[in-house]
Amino acid sequence: MEAKKTSTRGKILDAAGEIFAREGFSGATVREICDLAGTNIASVNYHFGGKVGLYRELCHSLFSTIFDQFPVTRDFPKGTSPEDRLAFFVEGLLNRLLEQQAGEGIPKKSQLLARELAAPSPVMDSLVDEFVRPTAGVLFEIIRQILGPRASERDISHCLLSLVGQCFYYGMARPIFTRLNFLDLNEPGIVEELARHVTRFSLGGMAGIRRNLENTVAAKACSGGKGIG
Repeated sequence: MEAKKTSTRGKILDAAGEIFAREGFSGATVREICDLAGTNIASVNYHFGGKVGLYRELCHSLFSTIFDQFPVTRDFPKGTSPEDRLAFFVEGLLNRLLEQQAGEGIPKKSQLLARELAAPSPVMDSLVDEFVRPTAGVLFEIIRQILGPRASERDISHCLLSLVGQCFYYGMARPIFTRLNFLDLNEPGIVEELARHVTRFSLGGMAGIRRNLENTVAAKACSGGKGIG
């Protein structure tokens, strides 16, 4: 029976996932990665062009896998409301952050992401351009529709960051609130429950902002009509 073989490239990526998650980009060394992978140091240059190239391929592969597995948009039927599209977006985003804590072939996804956010590497710009910016653009347009035509780009941006911040808190602060016994993120159906809450909470806030914007415009119109300046 022939033993299953893993390519040198695959061994390096697997080892890099472990080391980068534990040490971060700056703290990890090529020698440590190659020792764990059982390969020589030259193999990193051969396959990836160096440490930065290895880290870039690891992160891009990780993001691509997770973004494909948990989409935040789809081909909705004509007439689907922005509120329904927001609910789908939130559930997809929470799944990306909370599910598959050890991505296939790339261990300790959440630790690696946390380290990248705390100390951005030279790869951060390419990750934002390829993965984050298009996703943010989708959410921006959904929120624009919910807030209505009187919302400025700053209004929309504030709402976007508030919504995303809620989702990221569940992913990044897990060690804190699990010790507070508020939530068990291993409970079946918890992602769907959180998605419903974040969506409802965010829609409530955006409804209030929309009312304030409309009331402000109405008040200015009344004031101007009475000649009060």
